[in-house]
Amino acid sequence: MTKEILIDQLVERDGISYEVNSTTPFAGVTLDYDENGQLQQRSNYKNGKSEGFSEKYHNNGQLEWRANYRNGKLDSLWEKFYENSQLEEKRNYKNGKIDGLYEVFYEKGKLEWRANYKDGKLDGLFEWFEENGNLIKTKEYKNGELING
Repeated sequence: MTKEILIDQLVERDGISYEVNSTTPFAGVTLDYDENGQLQQRSNYKNGKSEGFSEKYHNNGQLEWRANYRNGKLDSLWEKFYENSQLEEKRNYKNGKIDGLYEVFYEKGKLEWRANYKDGKLDGLFEWFEENGNLIKTKEYKNGELING
């Protein structure tokens, strides 16, 4: 059975999370609730580090963001949502760094901007759009340096 504790029962020492008064790195699930008892965040831990799926919720109960961790670092798709459940952002992580496509959306769902990253640095096109979908600006980056635009 997976151990579940409240997030405030964890302490961090040298980058490793422990249950209060424990010397064993925490493994299990942390939960955080608001003053009304509504779940605000749920995170998984293994060997004292974030591992696996984590979720945070808006005050209205809708999902705010979800992510996957590997050995304490973001590692896969990270998604953030507006309170109306519309996708706000999505980006890919590899070993804790943004890697791949990063997109941000207007509240009504249209693409606001998108950029490509490689190993945490802008790499490729960075494009901005109006709410009607028209492309308004483009820049190009290579290894974090602006090369065009």
